[in-house]
Amino acid sequence: MELGTSRIYNVKLAVKNLQDSIAFYDKVLSFFGFKGTLYQNDPIDKRDTYVMGNGQIFLEFVEMPELVPDADTTTMAWPRIEFRAKDKDEVDRFHQHLLKNQIKILCPPSYLFQEVLDYNKGDFWYGTYFIDSNGLKFALVCTPYPEIDARNKQHKEYRKTTRTV
Repeated sequence: MELGTSRIYNVKLAVKNLQDSIAFYDKVLSFFGFKGTLYQNDPIDKRDTYVMGNGQIFLEFVEMPELVPDADTTTMAWPRIEFRAKDKDEVDRFHQHLLKNQIKILCPPSYLFQEVLDYNKGDFWYGTYFIDSNGLKFALVCTPYPEIDARNKQHKEYRKTTRTV
């Protein structure tokens, strides 16, 4: 299996305070249709774990302050997780959602990296970045890579023609 045909399904993150993180992510990730469930004494970590998901991707939050990395809270630099938006309008709507919920914005919606990468083939990387109280950084970005989108479409078309009943 090629990694290009796979998707990330689950990410587990250490947080400093689970209750604060639950309140934060319930507000932020509701935009994507995420719903959460608290598992008391999760059998894997032997700790309370908050699992949020939208049926396609799941994030797990576990209170383990000793594992939360120190992060530069003034920049978009790592560590961070980026979600891919379907278009620029979704990034703009998400940014408004963040503002409405008084979330700390690291970078308002903008075209990123064109000047740094000397890329002038149109809209390349449009996104907004935010940070939580743990120093975890997230973004919603629109990255219209035509070659990747075309390959995914070709793969889907191929799968339609090779399915057996």
